Amino acid sequence: MFLISESSNLNFEKNSEYEIYHNMIGIFEQLKKKKIKLNLVDGNAAELDNTGAEYEIRLGVEPEAETPKTKLERVLSKIIFNSPDKEFKKYLDTVKPDTTKVQHTLLLKNLKIIYDILEIRRVESCYGEIYPGANDRFVDARVENFKKQVPDDIIPIDPIEALRYARYDQIDLVLKSEFKAAIDYIKAVELTGKKGAYDLALDVLGKSGPGIFVQKEGKKREPGTGGLS
Repeated sequence: MFLISESSNLNFEKNSEYEIYHNMIGIFEQLKKKKIKLNLVDGNAAELDNTGAEYEIRLGVEPEAETPKTKLERVLSKIIFNSPDKEFKKYLDTVKPDTTKVQHTLLLKNLKIIYDILEIRRVESCYGEIYPGANDRFVDARVENFKKQVPDDIIPIDPIEALRYARYDQIDLVLKSEFKAAIDYIKAVELTGKKGAYDLALDVLGKSGPGIFVQKEGKKREPGTGGLS
């Protein structure tokens, strides 16, 4: 493992977590037979880049709703379970719906959001199946992340928001919405293979058509009333 630290959090670098991350990444390097470069930064980043020759991870070391370890586990789960992020991005470049330019841009943006939501849930479920402790941390993080973003019990008002709610295990709120099918998609993506989220994201598009991704004016949530970013 090649590690770079841009963090000013010296106490973090001196504690045992530093060694834990080193050991975790070492195991994944052996499994994938590929170098993983870990870059520690201030803030709460958790970003993965596959350059072909190696993986690069930017990890924020400031704990917020979830710890840096949980964020690292989620990124590593994308590595070990072969997230097809680049393949999906290439697919988006081929999508040419019969819509206006503005609608086309919004369609691609929202389709990517749907894929990302499903893919995170897929890799969390697969990783958590192998490491029960990590699964417990993922479940706890979902609750804390949701509380941070949506402090009140607000019912989702569009299908993408409902999918996010379901990803965060907010089933009761989704059941009160018009978009109960979001729960089925989250359940369906769990423990699937590499293209599970990829195929399900396209299934949403195929069943609903491009219109589902274009937020109607009447559905916009007023500023300050909640909702997931």
